[in-house]
Amino acid sequence: MKDIHEYMAECAEQRFEWGKFDCCTFAAGAIEIATGVDVMRDIRTYKDESTCAMMLWDTFGTVVVREVFETLVKPVGGRIIDLAEAKDGDVVCIQWPRASVGKGRVDQRCGLGVFYRNKAFACLHPVGIVQVPVTHRIIDVWGFR
Repeated sequence: MKDIHEYMAECAEQRFEWGKFDCCTFAAGAIEIATGVDVMRDIRTYKDESTCAMMLWDTFGTVVVREVFETLVKPVGGRIIDLAEAKDGDVVCIQWPRASVGKGRVDQRCGLGVFYRNKAFACLHPVGIVQVPVTHRIIDVWGFR
């Protein structure tokens, strides 16, 4: 199994793709390294934002990314920790500025990212991995150790 350093290097070269490499699958990859469990295994059935919204609503009763993620991480021991305690591979929830939030079918006011080398990285449409500031916009950090 790869470690977080190999995973982040691999992710740096990927482009955003719904259901294959988006903010949820990016975060899920880090969780799988920490826990051995792919929390997205049974729900990677979507191919675009519309099918993602339908899958989220049918499976979780919500289209809010943060709420879905909270449901997925509980069974694998995900717990909220202070940002000061974050370690490589922990998952961050980033609150995006209002102006950058689209009017799509999936509520993406918050996106998921990975804490790595004292920085936060997110997977954004359409580019892929970008570094985001470690600021007040990181509203949650989940640890898995």
